[in-house]
Amino acid sequence: FGYMFSKPVDLTAVPGYKDIVERPMDLGTICSMLINGEYANHLGKNFSMDNVVAEVLKDVELVWHNCFTFNFEGSSIFRMAEVLRRKARQIQRKSFNHKLSDSVKQELDEYVLATENKRAMMLKGKRPKAGGFEPRSFDDAIGKIVRSSKPPSKFTITLKVWLPKNSRSIAVLDPVSGRIVKTYSTSKSAAQAVQILLEQGHRCEWHPKSGLNVKLIAEKSRSDPSTLLF
Repeated sequence: FGYMFSKPVDLTAVPGYKDIVERPMDLGTICSMLINGEYANHLGKNFSMDNVVAEVLKDVELVWHNCFTFNFEGSSIFRMAEVLRRKARQIQRKSFNHKLSDSVKQELDEYVLATENKRAMMLKGKRPKAGGFEPRSFDDAIGKIVRSSKPPSKFTITLKVWLPKNSRSIAVLDPVSGRIVKTYSTSKSAAQAVQILLEQGHRCEWHPKSGLNVKLIAEKSRSDPSTLLF
């Protein structure tokens, strides 16, 4: 998933990103700043290698923080960031964490805690400002961004066969774009599609051994559209 975070977010393709994310960052920019000596230039004359290392590691954490801040939990890009953050921390822990000074470790821990607290405040309907937080409905802000950037769906739900009056069609949505990517006229046909995907090795959010009942999942999705299947 590294390619998803290797370049700056396209602000034209993602309108409103800067309204939510204060300081965009990506892994490619971090590499360029290291190669070009921008971290040292930013820190000024009186800096140590510990200062540079701390800034680099904080920027890596900033990449994940920005993703978690802007994207809905459970979306594909959100889960990609979770996987990469876990991998990055594993590499740090096993490869060079023992070489970091206590001051760098403390600075990084404090930064991570600050970002987590900031996201928690945002979820409560507040946004950061200089010197603290100010109230704002982030649900409204993000909702507006999603509505303005979400492309119209190429699909419509249509029933081409006669079905009993109480039958319901099932639509499969992309959790990132919100677009309808597939529709099924019955839960039976949807269940058959699920079985094919399982046989192909796709990871399912619902444990098959616990009883994968597509009809029950579909019923749950009616009240909770964020329910994930794959």
